[in-house]
Amino acid sequence: MTLEVYDPTGAVEAPVTFAKRLDTLAGKTIAQVGHSWEAHRTHPLIRELLEGMYPTAKIIPHTEMPDYTDPELLARSAKEQQCDAVILGNAS
Repeated sequence: MTLEVYDPTGAVEAPVTFAKRLDTLAGKTIAQVGHSWEAHRTHPLIRELLEGMYPTAKIIPHTEMPDYTDPELLARSAKEQQCDAVILGNAS
């Protein structure tokens, strides 16, 4: 008899690595992306909080960015606008 035991921790191998974290958002260009549930309420609040914490940061509102459903267009737009970071979604 052979038993197969699954790892209960839920650990899985990540096939994609993420970009290195920025040391600060001061002076950075940050795009907000996501036209999801309540984005018209949450993204302005997120923008307001970031502007208060990092007054030299440039925040591009989600209304000026393409939706995340077209990743190639989104990447091209972020590159054209020289974004240092992208906030994707709003924790819906």
